[in-house]
Amino acid sequence: MTAATFNTSRTRIGAWFDADPAKFGVLLLRASDAAADMRDHDTVAALLADAQNTEANFTNYARKTGLTATNAVSDATDTETFYIPDQTWASAGGASNNTLTTAVVFYEQSASDAGRFPVAALDLSTTTDGSDLIVRFSTNGIFVSEDTTP
Repeated sequence: MTAATFNTSRTRIGAWFDADPAKFGVLLLRASDAAADMRDHDTVAALLADAQNTEANFTNYARKTGLTATNAVSDATDTETFYIPDQTWASAGGASNNTLTTAVVFYEQSASDAGRFPVAALDLSTTTDGSDLIVRFSTNGIFVSEDTTP
């Protein structure tokens, strides 16, 4: 399900999680870069400044913030996996609809987009129609940090 892991999050996610696991969020895109290009954006501000990335604007859309991430450490595989809870947008669309392409999980160090750091971009393929929209995140996690020591 992970389409892109953002470069800026590769070395920071553990520290962000340790600082405050309840500062993660999700935004939705209705147009997005290819994964190879998307991962180079260091902040949500930079991500949205790229004309290829357009945030959702369907009826009843708002970013999800204050989400608590969880983690699991595996000594057997030398990995740490991070999870985010599934999210629901009630009555998504109806009056104004979007065809959605991507869900972006971010860490919110401050309330401005310059202080929000994208962690993972996840493929999404759905169109709003006034029904509840539920984004289910993979049970395999949104990000896996692993030991790459030779």
